[in-house]
Order: sequence, then structure tokens, then C-alpha cells
Amino acid sequence: MIYFPVIILVLVLIFIYVLPNIINFSNSIHSSFEEFIQSFWKDNQAIKEGEYYRFLTAVFLHVDVRHLIYNIFGLFIFREVAPILNDIGYQYWYLIYFAIFIFAGIIGNVFSFLFNLNPSLGSSGGVFGLIGFLFLITGFSDLNLLFYIIISFVFSSMPGSKTDNFAHFGGLLAGILAGFLLL
Repeated sequence: MIYFPVIILVLVLIFIYVLPNIINFSNSIHSSFEEFIQSFWKDNQAIKEGEYYRFLTAVFLHVDVRHLIYNIFGLFIFREVAPILNDIGYQYWYLIYFAIFIFAGIIGNVFSFLFNLNPSLGSSGGVFGLIGFLFLITGFSDLNLLFYIIISFVFSSMPGSKTDNFAHFGGLLAGILAGFLLL
């Protein structure tokens, strides 16, 4: 199955989401879920104190089921990255798929760290990295991708939104950069 990296990534995201229900991370007044999230999300102060792992761990966290489903939906919408990498002829294309996602997620969190003081979490930086990669592959001519990017930024910029557009933008740029490096 050509889309197996997408399925593996979705299963990992679901597993990490339910993990605080399996293992009790709570040792304070917070629930296991809250303690787990706060221990691994992008927290600028904690990163400044040396907890650099948060740039990576925040990529795999989601605040609620809706957030998780939204990012899983994005992975399925942009699943074409997997067969494109296979068609290009990379022997370990599935590892490159994971690398693009993780690289973009980390770079998205670095952008968030630089421009957003609030805690942040989620896979959308990685998803936007896949979008950026596809956008480069299509020669920046796929109007559906452009429309998705614009709509995402518009809706996530509306009053009351807690979406971290800096992570999205950083992930998008990282995906484009990954495309340049791979092609």
C-alpha cells in the first residue's frame, strides 16, 4: 500500500493522544492529559531553560479530539506526497516522507518560538510542510493548494482563534525547502 506512511503517522498521533489515558502522568492538581500536554508542548520559557525536545514533541500533541481529527484530515488530504516520493525513485521514500513531516513540524515550532509567546502544540506545522512540498512539486501552480493555504490562514486569523499561524508558515517554508533539497 503506497499510503502506509500516512497510516503509520495517523496511528502514532492517535496513540500519543490516548497515551495519558493509559499511563497516569498526573502528579499535581492537573489531570493526566493536562500534565502530559504541558510537559511536552512548545513552551518558550521551558525551551529557553534547555528543554529543546519540545520543538519535536509538540508536533505530536493535540489539545482535543477535534484538533487531532483536523490534522489527520490534513494528512489524508495531502497524502499524495507519499506516492510522489515513491515515483521520484527514492529507495527509502517512506523515511523521507516522515522526515519532511518532522522537519517541517520542528521548523514550524521554531517559528512559533521566535514569534509567538504562547504555548503551542499540534501537527499542523508538519501538515503544512507536506503542503509546501506539494506546492513546490506542482511548480506553485496548483490552485487547490493555494486556496487551502489562503483559507487556512484566513480562518486561523479570525478573532478568537488559538491557531498558531507562525507554526503553519514555518512548516510551509520548511516543506518548500525540503522540496528544493530533494529535487
